[in-house]
Amino acid sequence: MAEARGRWPPVRGPVPGCVPGPGGRHLARGRTRCVIVEIVGGAAKPELHVCITCRIGRDLVPGEDCAGRRLHDAVAARLAAHPAPPVALREVTCFSACQRGCAIAISAPGKWTYLLGGLEAGLAEDLLAYGATYAASASGAVLPSRRPESLRSAVIGRIPSFVPQEPSA
Repeated sequence: MAEARGRWPPVRGPVPGCVPGPGGRHLARGRTRCVIVEIVGGAAKPELHVCITCRIGRDLVPGEDCAGRRLHDAVAARLAAHPAPPVALREVTCFSACQRGCAIAISAPGKWTYLLGGLEAGLAEDLLAYGATYAASASGAVLPSRRPESLRSAVIGRIPSFVPQEPSA
């Protein structure tokens, strides 16, 4: 496993919920948080963060799953059937992008993080295609012409990486 590097000092010793890197080093803020990076083929696998509380501006009927949960579950089902998943799936509770829900973010160390909105469960396969293109990009930039048609106008914003990419050996 490659050691994650960033602006917080490495921490030695046990950190709850973290598997230490080489030499038992962790990237942590204080001693309570640790950045865990899934390494696949020598590079960190991008994380697809899906807001599971997005309601697309509507009230829920009792017993009904919100649209964000349906999107998450659709992506999870596609990932489970994928022979080589291009992303790791993560749940989040809110991106504060309610006017453009359902929202997701995709991120990886050393790459731009992109926030996308106006999504629905039927776009799960397109999100995985976008994730594969994002993973193949050195900076995370995916031009609109390289995105699935359904996602060409979905980008709400992008954020620079706060955790640098692991240098090549």
